[in-house]
Amino acid sequence: MTGDPMTRTCIVFFTVLAISCALVTAGCVSHQFVEKNSTEITVSPSTISADLEQQNDWAYQYRNNLTPAQKKIPAELLPIIDPNYPKEHIHITKKDLAAGQFFIPAEKASQKFNISEYQAQEDGGEIYVHIDLQPTASLDVIDPYATDIPIKNEEWDFVGGWVGLNNLEKIASLPDVKEIKLPSPAVTY
Repeated sequence: MTGDPMTRTCIVFFTVLAISCALVTAGCVSHQFVEKNSTEITVSPSTISADLEQQNDWAYQYRNNLTPAQKKIPAELLPIIDPNYPKEHIHITKKDLAAGQFFIPAEKASQKFNISEYQAQEDGGEIYVHIDLQPTASLDVIDPYATDIPIKNEEWDFVGGWVGLNNLEKIASLPDVKEIKLPSPAVTY
């Protein structure tokens, strides 16, 4: 380092200050006053992640116990379709889904689609999803489980369609299915 000693001292001071601020902000630094004129900074592992892990221990356990098929289903839908989902942590319901444009409750599904009221009840309502398939898969593999498939894209190995909410796990269990996604709402700029 070249320059006068005052400039070097300022650079070192501000560098140490910046690093200290970053560590304090991250929650992993404590100050201990050792002597009257010096401060010792001790860096310790952050307890933030440990606290969050304890708070979300149920979520960690739940995710670890998902079947391979359930791991392909959007997390937002698991509380609705999985009877083992912890009731105290359910924050979205079928009614919430119905408020969006991608879910039709069972009582209205038979009016919109060519299915019986019984079938609509069995399906648990109809949800619009995007299904990513393996490159070698036939796009028709979803047909037996879908109510209506308006989009089939061979180039992207992708199907977009209405399926019974209760059929999601059956669809996800197909080896040709990579992932099921909820479509993103259209954004207007």
